[in-house]
Amino acid sequence: MADYLLTFPSTYTALKAEEYLRRDGLPFRLLPTPSGLVRGCGLSIGFGEGVRDRVLQVLKERRIRFRCYMKKDGDYEPINPY
Repeated sequence: MADYLLTFPSTYTALKAEEYLRRDGLPFRLLPTPSGLVRGCGLSIGFGEGVRDRVLQVLKERRIRFRCYMKKDGDYEPINPY
């Protein structure tokens, strides 16, 4: 499991985020959104602590809307990435 998880308002937004992160050469995984986090898009992006700042920076620069969650005690808790 990933240290951090991003969820998106739409599949289109998730795929654009994937495109930008891939272009930047960042390690991440496209994952199904765990049930119970948010309704809407079924795709999420998971990544590790080591690339957190760069992942968030790339998506903010591209004005990609997302919610961020951090893995804690076996579950994901929302955090404010801004």
